[in-house]
Amino acid sequence: MPGTQALFGTNTNLAQAAGGGGCTLGEILLSAGSLAQGLPANGQLLPIFTYSALFSILGTTYGGNGTTNFAVPDLRGVAPNGLTYSICINGAFPNYI
Repeated sequence: MPGTQALFGTNTNLAQAAGGGGCTLGEILLSAGSLAQGLPANGQLLPIFTYSALFSILGTTYGGNGTTNFAVPDLRGVAPNGLTYSICINGAFPNYI
């Protein structure tokens, strides 16, 4: 649209994966630093064997075959320019009441 700025989806997900402590497993976090609090949410496939707890929350909602792998959401296009959405991979398991 003429006269508007593209404020989302440019130079996103530049942060590197990091520990992800102090968050809830599967929580989506937005960061401006060079390290994400978990894995950048860029739609990648993950092995179920390695991330079984996260798979128990997400299942195949975002892709994968459900037997050996699953996908995390791809949020690059909706991240504010220069920032990274990440998904918590080492946090506390959610307690559903």
